[in-house]
Amino acid sequence: MLIDLGGISFFSPERGWACDSVVNFQVVLANGDIVDANATSRPDLFKALKGGQSNFGIVTRFDLKSYPGSSMWGGRITFAPQADAALLDALTEFKNPAKYDPYAAGWVTFRYNGTAKLLTPTTVLWYTKPERKPGGLAQLTGATPQVMNGMTFGTSAEFARNASRAVKASSAR
Repeated sequence: MLIDLGGISFFSPERGWACDSVVNFQVVLANGDIVDANATSRPDLFKALKGGQSNFGIVTRFDLKSYPGSSMWGGRITFAPQADAALLDALTEFKNPAKYDPYAAGWVTFRYNGTAKLLTPTTVLWYTKPERKPGGLAQLTGATPQVMNGMTFGTSAEFARNASRAVKASSAR
């Protein structure tokens, strides 16, 4: 089972933010009472806790919906600098509300290395249904020229681990 922890996740387009998966908060109020806040018991407090940080009491427990897990398709694609216009066109098409796909998500970045004077367009994409090259991502994954295509199948845990491995700390000397 998957539990959607954190704010934005691989499943946000389909299921919303993590706070949307909370079904109950156990809260210690300012007067010391311990209460449950959910859709039927203290619904105003329940709604406020989903976005009010800790202004309404101390949350000592929260219960979340869980979802069946499966493989998903995703990864990173690095493009040659000449792909910038094609990528911007593909991103514009991807964000078209008429073509919204709740299983498709990701982003496009344009990194510029001033020392090398090199633009490196990159995408990080995922599709939470276990399908290869889904329609919602077709234009982004089809943009060319590509330097590296790391799209693959894996679990959300594998994608999260891979994303965190890509970040390397370096000492400033």
